[in-house]
Amino acid sequence: MTTEKSYPEALEKLRDLLSEVFDNPKFSNRDYLYWLYWGGPDGPGYQQNLDIDGRYRAHYCLVPQKFAGGGKSVLIGYPHDLAVGAEMRGKGVFIELATKAHAKAVEDGIVDAVIAVTNASSAPGFIRRLEFRLIAQIPVRLGLRPFAARRAVLSHKVDAAFLESGEFDRICQRVDFSGSEGWQQVWSARRLKWRLASPVGRYVIHEGRHSVAITTGKTVAGLRVAILLRLFPTRDAPGSSDDIGDLKSLLAAACSVHGSLFYLYAGLNRRLRVPGITVPRRLLPSPLNLFYCPLTGAAPAKEAFEPAVYEFLDFDAY
Repeated sequence: MTTEKSYPEALEKLRDLLSEVFDNPKFSNRDYLYWLYWGGPDGPGYQQNLDIDGRYRAHYCLVPQKFAGGGKSVLIGYPHDLAVGAEMRGKGVFIELATKAHAKAVEDGIVDAVIAVTNASSAPGFIRRLEFRLIAQIPVRLGLRPFAARRAVLSHKVDAAFLESGEFDRICQRVDFSGSEGWQQVWSARRLKWRLASPVGRYVIHEGRHSVAITTGKTVAGLRVAILLRLFPTRDAPGSSDDIGDLKSLLAAACSVHGSLFYLYAGLNRRLRVPGITVPRRLLPSPLNLFYCPLTGAAPAKEAFEPAVYEFLDFDAY
C-alpha cells in the first residue's frame, strides 16, 4: 500500500487502472486526472493505492472539500473513482484501502470526515463495513421545458477565455456564496472557476433575476436533456422563499441553449425547490445515495450532519 507523492508516475499508473476499470473516455485524459486529483482548491487528493509490480491494482482517494455549517467549518473528503482490478475483486481490497486511507488522512490532518455518493451496489459496504450513515436517497426531478417567458436571462457558454473574463468576475460578484442554514460545501469564485475548468466538462451559466444556474446538456436514449448542476441565489435574492418564476425562466433558457424539451435535476437544496416530477427510484438506471461518516471530533456527529445543499456540481457527476 502506498501514499503517492510523485505526480507524473502516479498519474500514469492511475490513468491505466481507471481506464481499465471504467468505460469512460475521461479516465484516459491526463489533463482531467491532474485537474481532479492534484489541482483542487482545498488541496490535492489523498491517495491510497495497491501497487503490484509497478501497476496500480486498486485505488482509493479522498479529495478534500471545505464544508461549513453551525458556525464552523471542516474539511471533508470525497472519495473519487474507487477502482479495483478484476483479479483483486472479492478479496476485501476496497474496504482495506478505504480503512487505511481514512486512518492516514486523520493522522496527517487532511480531513475530519468523509462524504460519498454511491449507487445501490456500493451501499452495503459503506454502511456495514465502513460505518457510514445514509443521509438521503438523492431525489431526481424531471420536467418539461417551461413555457414561462425568459425574463432577462443571460446565458454564457463556459470556456477558458470566459473564466478569465470580467463577465465571469461580475457574475461571481452577484452570487451569494454565503450559503443557507445547514451544512454545505463552501463555494467561492475560486472554487467555481476551478470546477468549471474541468477539461471534460461543457457548461453554461444562466443569470436570472434572483438565481444563477449552472447547466450542461446530455443525450439520453436519443433525446437531448438539459442537466441542472447547481443553483446559487444572488446577493439580492429574497431570504425566505424562492422565486419560482425566475427559476422557470432559467430552466426555459437552459432547455433552449441545450436544444431540449426536458430538464433533469438531482440533489438537495433547502432554499431553491426545482419544479417537476420526482422520478421513481425503480425507474432510474443507477439511483444515487448520499453517505456521511465523521472521522474526528472536529466534524459534526453522524446524526447531526444534515446538508442544506448538495447538487451535481458538488461532486464529479458531470
